[in-house]
Order: sequence, then C-alpha cells, then structure tokens
Amino acid sequence: MSARLRAWFRAAPVTIASAEVNADDGELVRRFAEARDEVAFAELVRRHGPMVLATCRRVLHPDVHTADDAFQATFLVLATRAATVSPPERVGAWLYGVAVHVAKKARAWARKLVSSAAVDFTRVPVPSDASDPDVTALRAKIDDVLAGLPTKYRSPIVLCDLEQRSRAEAAGLLGWSEGTLSGRLSRARKLLADRLSRRGVAVPAAGLGVLLPASAALATVPAQLAASTFRSAVLVAVGVTAGDGIPAPVAALVQGVPMHTTTFKLFAAGVTGVALALGAFGLHALIAADPPAPAQTTAAPLAAPAATKGWGTKYTFTYKSAVTAVVFGLDLVAAGDVDGVLILWDTMTGKESETLLEGAEAAKPINHLQISPDSAWLYLMTNDNANRHQVGVPKKDRIFPGTGGNENFKAYGVTADGEYWLQTSASDEHKNLRLLKNNFANNVLTSENEGTFRHKEKVDLAAAGEADVVATISDGVLRRWDKTQAKPVWEEKLEKFEATVLVVCPSSKAIAVGGKNGEVRVYAGLTGKVQATLKGHKDAVNAIAFSADGKQVVTGGADKTARVYDAETGKERAVLKGHTDAVTTVAFNPGGEMIVTGSSDKTVRVWEFKE
Repeated sequence: MSARLRAWFRAAPVTIASAEVNADDGELVRRFAEARDEVAFAELVRRHGPMVLATCRRVLHPDVHTADDAFQATFLVLATRAATVSPPERVGAWLYGVAVHVAKKARAWARKLVSSAAVDFTRVPVPSDASDPDVTALRAKIDDVLAGLPTKYRSPIVLCDLEQRSRAEAAGLLGWSEGTLSGRLSRARKLLADRLSRRGVAVPAAGLGVLLPASAALATVPAQLAASTFRSAVLVAVGVTAGDGIPAPVAALVQGVPMHTTTFKLFAAGVTGVALALGAFGLHALIAADPPAPAQTTAAPLAAPAATKGWGTKYTFTYKSAVTAVVFGLDLVAAGDVDGVLILWDTMTGKESETLLEGAEAAKPINHLQISPDSAWLYLMTNDNANRHQVGVPKKDRIFPGTGGNENFKAYGVTADGEYWLQTSASDEHKNLRLLKNNFANNVLTSENEGTFRHKEKVDLAAAGEADVVATISDGVLRRWDKTQAKPVWEEKLEKFEATVLVVCPSSKAIAVGGKNGEVRVYAGLTGKVQATLKGHKDAVNAIAFSADGKQVVTGGADKTARVYDAETGKERAVLKGHTDAVTTVAFNPGGEMIVTGSSDKTVRVWEFKE
C-alpha cells in the first residue's frame, strides 16, 4: 500500500462537516469527480446507502450475501464514473438504476453458481425475511418499471418515496423549487402507475405514495459493509495497484458495468491474486488501523494482460448489407443496415442477443440509433429519416411504437434524456425545427410542440444534447438554440466549410461539425468559439461521437478509418484501421473504454482500449 494511502487510513475517524451535510447532491458529486473529495463521497454513501442496499436486497431476495456485494459494486461504479452522472443533482436516481442493473447481474450469476457442481457453501443464500411471494413479485415489477423511467421522473420517486425524504429536502438535494418537485413527483407516479398497469398491476397513482415506501423499506447499512465499500472506493480513487485489493466478487460485478478505461484496468489488477476479508472490521477500526493482510488465492485474473497497448478489435459482427447506424448501451451494441435489419449484440460474449428487425420495405434503411442512459429504450429513425420509432430493449412487455411521415416530415433523433423528438415538416419546407414531446413510452403519438426554432432556409442538419442545447445548420450557418428562447443563443458562419455531420455532447455541451474536407471543428457550447480542430481524415467525415464525459471524440470517415481525438486539444490519439470500406457510423460505450464502428464493408467492429 502506498505511504499516502496508509497515512490516510491511520487518520482520525471521519466526521461529516456541516458544509457537506448542507451541500446538495450535485455539489457532492462534482467535488468527488473533480477533486476526489473522500468526505463528499462518504456523505453520498450516508445519504443514499440505505436506499441502494434496500434495492439490492429486493432484487436479490433472499440472498443477503450477494446483495451486499451488489451494494458495494454500485458505489464503486459511482467512484469510477462520477464525472458521467448528468445532471449530478440526480445522483440518487442514477444510483438506483445502477443498483437494479448490478443486482440483476448478480442474481443471474448466483443462479449459475447454485446450479454448478462446485458450490461455495459460504455464499449460500440466507433468508432475510419470510416475505409473501406475491409481495416479492410486486417489488420486482416496481423495480423493473421504475428503473426504466427517465431520471427527471425517477429522481423525485427515489428521494420522496424510496428514501422517504420530505419534499423540501428532496427539492434542495435536486436544486429544484418545491413546486417543480411536487409537479414532477405527481407526473412520475402517474407514469409509473400507467406502466405498471400494462404489467397487470393495477395501482392508482395516488396510492403509490403509500405502496412504494411499504414495498421498499429502507435498510440499515452495517458498519462493516460501509467500511468495505468506503475503503474500496478510496482505493480506486487514489489508484489501486496489485497487492492493494478489492473484494473479488465485488470487482467481478463492477466489471459487468461499463466504466472508464483506467478504472477497468485498476479493478482487474486489484483482483489478480488478492481478496481482502473486511467483514470483521467497523469503519473506525478500518480507518484507525493498518488494513488486514490480503489473503492468498490461486484464482485466475479477471482480465488477461494486454499484449499491446492501445485500441484493438475485440469483436467483429457481419451483416449482409452496408451498416448504417450503431449505438452502445450497457453491455450491448445495437446495429442496423441499409436493408432495415436491426440486431442487438452482447458485448460480454460477442454473440447475437436478438434480431429486432429482419428488414422490411417500410423500415429501411436504419438511418440513426440512440439509446436511453439506462439502456431501457432504443430510439431509431428509418426510411431516410421519414419514420421514427422507439422500442423497449427488455423483451418482457415490449412495445414498439412509432410513426411514419411519408416524407412529410424529417426526424433528427431525440434529446439525450429522451424527452423530445427533433423534427421538421414539409409544410414549411423544413425551415422550422420543432421539439415534439416524446410519449412513445406510453404508446401514444403526440404532436405536442414545446419549442420551435425558425430558419429562413431549409434545415440541413440538427442535433441536441438536452433541450437547452440544440444545434442546427442551415444556409451555411451553425446555430445553437435553447428551448426557452425564440432566437439562437449564438450563430457562426461556416464559410466554405461543407458540413456533413453534426453532434452535441450532452455532458460538456460542446458541438462538433464534420466536413467534406476530412476536418472536424469542436465548438464551445457556451460561446460558439472553436475550441479544437480535428485533422486526420483524408476524405469526408461521415460520423462523430463524444465519450460520455466529453473528453474524447471518435470520428468515422470515407477513408476507411476511425480516429480518436482529445476533445479539448484536438490531438489525435489513435487511428483505428481494419474496415475495407467507408466507416459510416461510430459510438462510444458509456464508460469510454470501448468503441463500436459500422462500415459499408458490411461489418461492425467493437474496439477495446488496453494499457
């Protein structure tokens, strides 16, 4: 263990200062993400730990051992991906979604262990209570549905109903007014009740305020569990190395959740040959004394050392036609081709999970794909952007609503939170871009317009992060818009630069424009000034994608390459070669350590970064 870390663990017991107690969730997340403030992290564990543990125990009932591992894994994901929580004020809802995802993985792995000939009897599930099976089933349905709600609606339910906070306290943590909190809580309960009703659970929205606390009682986090979680998070924050361990089952679960490249390496190194036993130590003992010596183990490494440093192909998926759109979700890649075939691939195994569309006249080509942050919804545009659709990724109770415009309108995708579709209409010669409320999750088509951005000429390209950062290109001018303003926030003439692709980064709000000359310009979302120019492609740029933290950009070009850049400096970090025709579409995974590219050569490649 490093001298710095050993000294930290010998320090006096941690107390949370009043400034930390009074800070809202967003401030705590930012302080940990930017300065690795351990006290801020400890306060987040204190605030949301009971809710996370209760969630893991509901999903994994009655296996309390594995629930504890899932609890630790959830907070270790926060320790590695705090910078990607957007907006940071909604970290409670973010943690809830991660907890459900991790606990489901843990449940699947636990079932495989039970069915295996070699069972670890120290981890046999222990009944935590004698719950009614019907109640357990109800809890599972609530968690499945609630985890799929947009974070703006999941947040008030998590804070007010699952964590049982007052509306004033919840509003303060989220940075909202009490009126905003009350309105969104009411809408969230109605949305949750509607989705539950489609699963055969008839609960009025008004009754959810009583049902949710009763079916999601808070858990008391044991001191030794808090100690192990806190210590592991600090190890990750300061840079764990071989010999400074993380509990092996926890690290295995975290590896099931996408994370940043360097953190992925650190977890793999920490598990190789070490497994710490912290169960007998309370938080005070853990901090005041030297950590116990790591137990020796002969377990194989979770990740084999990379033979070479940098980006390399992990999987290649083959299609019958040119690939036109790709997107990365949690452990999955969705990719579509020019003939309307849309397939989900498992990035853990490299195998096909499901064919969503087999290719139909009305559905081709697949022009554009987006996915919700929790991977619950897939948004797609087909038929030269004349059709827009949304599909539930989980098979159970899946709906596939959408609409076709017969070329009367043109769609440009959804905002990052899935709240609005961007669309122009032939009735005004595609000069006005509209924000249409997205109610596809309720199987409802709406023409409810909540923002119109007017242009004198046809809109050529459009993209959005959230509704407050919408970008358009029309008549050679790049404009940035805000939903609340009739006029653009700023505009920049592109002069002789012929734009081919336009994207907005949800986290940094930067706007990237690719051109026919192989160049990409990255504009600061606040000022409209060029912050970086990316040069490297020898032909037109076809695709651009930001990493979730906004620090990297990947581009795809007609020169058959994909290229990775530093978004702030414009420095080229890597050239991804292997496709034999134009790279038409690109995307990062949520953690930033994997990239997917699609090409006219009829292949999809998944690339992984190794150090």
